[in-house]
Amino acid sequence: MYPQKVALVLEDQVWTYSELVEQIKRIACHLRRLSIVQGQIIYQFGERGFEIVCGFLGILCAGGVYCPINPTEPPDRLHAFFEQIQGKYVLLNAKTRTQFPPTGIQHILLDGILLPLLVVDEISDVPDCKGCGAAYMISTSGTTGRQKVIVHTHKSFSACIAAFVQWHVGVYTFRDQVLQVSTSSWILHIWEIPSTLVVGGTLVLMRPGGHLDVDYFCQTLTHQQVTTLAISPGMVRLLTIYLEISQRLEIFKSVRNLFIGSDTLKPQELIKLFSFLSSFNTRFFILYGMSECHGVIAGHLLGINDMDVPIGYPLPGVQCLLVNESGQVVNYTGNSSGIGEIYIGGQ
Repeated sequence: MYPQKVALVLEDQVWTYSELVEQIKRIACHLRRLSIVQGQIIYQFGERGFEIVCGFLGILCAGGVYCPINPTEPPDRLHAFFEQIQGKYVLLNAKTRTQFPPTGIQHILLDGILLPLLVVDEISDVPDCKGCGAAYMISTSGTTGRQKVIVHTHKSFSACIAAFVQWHVGVYTFRDQVLQVSTSSWILHIWEIPSTLVVGGTLVLMRPGGHLDVDYFCQTLTHQQVTTLAISPGMVRLLTIYLEISQRLEIFKSVRNLFIGSDTLKPQELIKLFSFLSSFNTRFFILYGMSECHGVIAGHLLGINDMDVPIGYPLPGVQCLLVNESGQVVNYTGNSSGIGEIYIGGQ
């Protein structure tokens, strides 16, 4: 690893790996001074940015359980969330503090922790997080009913990141500029951050709400020479319309890996995007997963002639079975298909 290599970029703001590690240590040391014990829930209230990255990793380093909360969540959803989780502390800054609902939760202001002149002690008693202790908690979308809080362990979390990095050789490398599109309420940010940093890549961030501004989104792709990003089918539709109107196909010139997931993608939408980017060497991947399974459990590299959009093959260490209404495993090979529920297992 190269300490002076760029780890994080947000517009004109840049942190190297050594600077990122220093900030993570500052947060972890501060939490340890508060007598944070292993397995204690720490909320992080904020939108996409440097603070989310170092807060996420600092909480894990201190032995806490990362629990992200997006400030854009409606109040009733936040109250339901707090009812399910009895957290004692929340990481936030002076700006997001004014948006945090009145509760008995103790505020930890990052503004006073992430200061250049702050002296940081070495962390000599980092807890052992290799076992089955909780690493993070995240809420489901609630589209299938009442929202649920999902708990993931360090063991399954590390196995998931390793599986994704190993899934396709060369997908994530130290040369990549990976755009973090997902917000803190979307589980995909859980693997976008460590999957990029663990291989020494550069994580490119956008300002809060930047993913909703197509012009800004495309400017970021071009200015930061983004090579890898993951988007939803909804964003595919927006980008396709943008490309149709502007004909600015060069914005995707640097993109070599485009992941699409979180919702159903129609074949005709994919064909249209293929037609726009056919002159580039962009690879298209379909991702399948859910909050209960760390966000990504299967993937597929699409070919330009693929007329179907499959969920893909299980990642290393993951097993997927199709079980019919009689409780029997459906065997499907070649072009055969079956109907049933997907059962997922793994580490």
